[in-house]
Amino acid sequence: MATLSHDAVCAALAAIAGLGMPLSTRIDRAQLATLAQQPDMMSAILPDTASPLIVRPPGSHAGHKLEKADGPLCLPACLKRVPAALFHLIRLLNCRDPGDSFRTHVAIALAKRHALALAEIDRRIGLSYLGIDCAATPEGRLLMLEVDNAVVVYTMDDEPLHPYKKPAMRKVCTALRQLLEPMRRTAPR
Repeated sequence: MATLSHDAVCAALAAIAGLGMPLSTRIDRAQLATLAQQPDMMSAILPDTASPLIVRPPGSHAGHKLEKADGPLCLPACLKRVPAALFHLIRLLNCRDPGDSFRTHVAIALAKRHALALAEIDRRIGLSYLGIDCAATPEGRLLMLEVDNAVVVYTMDDEPLHPYKKPAMRKVCTALRQLLEPMRRTAPR
């Protein structure tokens, strides 16, 4: 089975044409505290990194316990707010649209434009079912934020604000039912 941690997915999807993926590494609390005191160590921990950074514990979702650090000097404040032992340290890449809004969770809208990159992601990850959190960069590349076999998919957002979500979610639910139906029919009773 594929390893779906941020750093493993980053390595697995490296160098796919048309795909951008923020560099990511796991770091423990002591290493993060040291990095806050010795910011010149940043390039050894997360090569080719520019500020800002995302600091989040493994297993956190939907922005909970996630912190944005504008550089190593902001890390002590992150450590005070998030009492975790392990963290993912992730370079924040720009996914603002021309209206200066952040757009994520839009894989269905990007599927045709990025079909080749999505097919290669599917091939490299090798799972029967996976969910992705992605966006588009201002340059038009697919920006992969997360790949998982247990994504949280919901339609509780305000419909006037996110009118695309419910129709897209109906498609996701229908596809999942179609994927699982043969297994249900052949399962022992």
